[in-house]
Amino acid sequence: MSKSKVGSSRRRGDSHGKASKAAQDNRADQLNPNNDKYYKARGRDGRPDPSPDGNPGKRQRRKL
Repeated sequence: MSKSKVGSSRRRGDSHGKASKAAQDNRADQLNPNNDKYYKARGRDGRPDPSPDGNPGKRQRRKL
C-alpha cells in the first residue's frame, strides 16, 4: 500500500501565493465596496451618490 500525504496545508490550484503584489492589490480593491474599483468591476461608473444623511446606499425615510 502506498502512503499519501494527508493534511497538506497547500491545496491544488491555490495560486494566491504566486500572484504578484499588484495583482493581489487589484483583486482586493475589486472586492472592497469602499473602493471605486469595486463598482467599476461591476459595470458601474463609480460609487453611488450618498444619501442626504451621509450613508451611501441607504434611503432617507419620508417624514409623515
